[in-house]
Amino acid sequence: MQQPTRQQHLTQDHEAPTVNTISPIPSRRRDAVRRRTAFGAALGAVSLALVVGCSSTVAGTAAAPAALAMAGSNTSTAASAPSTTGGASTSGPATPTTEQTGPVDLTTGATTVAPPATTLGQTDGPTRPTDVEPATDIEIIGDKGTATDQLAKDSLSDVIAYWDSVSQEVFGEPLPPLKGGVYAVDPDDPNSEIPACLDTPEDARNNAFFCGADDSISYDAKYLERIAEDYSDLDVAFTFAHEFGHALQFRFLDWSGARSIVLETQADCLAGAWAKAVTDGLAPHFEFSAENLDRVLGDYVWEMGDPAGTDPEHARAHGSVFDRISATQDGYLGGPTVCRDDFNDERIFTAEQFTATSASTDGMGNLNLDQTIDGTKSILDKFWTERFTQDSGFVTPEVSEGAKGDPSCADDHLVSYCDAAGSIDLNPMDSVADIHKTYGDYGLGSAMILAYTEYLQTKFGSSTDMTERICTLGAVTADLYNKGNLSPGDFDEAVKVLVFADKDNALVETGDGTAWDRLDAFRVGIYEGLSSCNLH
Repeated sequence: MQQPTRQQHLTQDHEAPTVNTISPIPSRRRDAVRRRTAFGAALGAVSLALVVGCSSTVAGTAAAPAALAMAGSNTSTAASAPSTTGGASTSGPATPTTEQTGPVDLTTGATTVAPPATTLGQTDGPTRPTDVEPATDIEIIGDKGTATDQLAKDSLSDVIAYWDSVSQEVFGEPLPPLKGGVYAVDPDDPNSEIPACLDTPEDARNNAFFCGADDSISYDAKYLERIAEDYSDLDVAFTFAHEFGHALQFRFLDWSGARSIVLETQADCLAGAWAKAVTDGLAPHFEFSAENLDRVLGDYVWEMGDPAGTDPEHARAHGSVFDRISATQDGYLGGPTVCRDDFNDERIFTAEQFTATSASTDGMGNLNLDQTIDGTKSILDKFWTERFTQDSGFVTPEVSEGAKGDPSCADDHLVSYCDAAGSIDLNPMDSVADIHKTYGDYGLGSAMILAYTEYLQTKFGSSTDMTERICTLGAVTADLYNKGNLSPGDFDEAVKVLVFADKDNALVETGDGTAWDRLDAFRVGIYEGLSSCNLH
């Protein structure tokens, strides 16, 4: 996030508290995705005087450390800028243009090495049934008979069959076939056949894409083989579901002049709708449980989101990690009609460029460790002091750095609430500093917000429910966003913590739910506000 100037600080500090000023981030037709009852009385809110320094770590950030991942992965991530050779079309299918012939890619050119799947939480469920014959209805140009080529056939067979079954209902007409077919491109073979979008086979390296020029889908088999090894076959299938989402846009939706970020997240939504169909048993070659959805979330966190500071208006912008996961969950929860209707220029995206004020201490939106800790506590103290009445007995908790607030506190997480001392404990500080460095200031700030909310639940609430706690993190994050206090990448820092901080993590208590559940609770707080979190 950004540090305010002194004038901003004083102006905000002297504002009178206003009831119900914490506004959720609006989401067009949110009720179409999921109808929820707002529990409890609406909580009052205040203007925030300080801002925690926050932003996603720069391209080249380290992967999940031992503090979060029980496997202690030390793998590095190297996210690149959006691809200039692929991306969303800006003209409609009726009149192809030069711009349209560029491939629509999923990875934005990222060539990262993923952390081991053991860091992704509860992902032990099977992804492939053993009693189903391999798909034979998909022909692949350049098929070498590899396991990856068969995986591509199985994936596209299931994806196309699903959309064929719902096309009339969702889009009002039957699903036309891919006119240009499917290409397995070998970037190392100059004679490998290629679609109309490419100049050479090398252009397909580390990619999978839809080509509007000849209505085809192509992939680099070695790239998809790595995705399957690092994550699961399900991630490969989801990649094809995303790319076929572009084929659906090409057929049924008006993509002329559409922004790339809208098209890409809509394709994520369409892939999410297919994932729900798999969960419902409608795809013969895959088994998709709520638990192994975490694999796909891990893929998105480490592979798919645009780097922090990417211009959302870039011709190849795909969206932040939060934008893409949010779109996927919209499709999974709301179905294909939400994907059809909900993605246009009215949709709010969290991706944004850095500015002189949002770059903060390190030039990438992060305040230093001391500023992050002090700023987070100041925000939360002010936030909740103005929420509680003077006779409520509310006292702001202390923050204990480098030691437990009381020796009797047994919580071994790096960030925790110590009830005996009424303190938020950060210990040991060298590991806390590592979290700050790896996950950014709002990654650490998010952990502190969770621990602070546990304090409120313990002292003033009726439960210590983890969903309420994570929902509150979302509501606070939305309030900061609405006030312009988040830097580019802050949402993604919170997402990374929520994805990788499973029940065995060492950072902060998050309960025993899946990453999917945690992110759903986070999104409820963001989109529906604090009153939906049932914190009372």
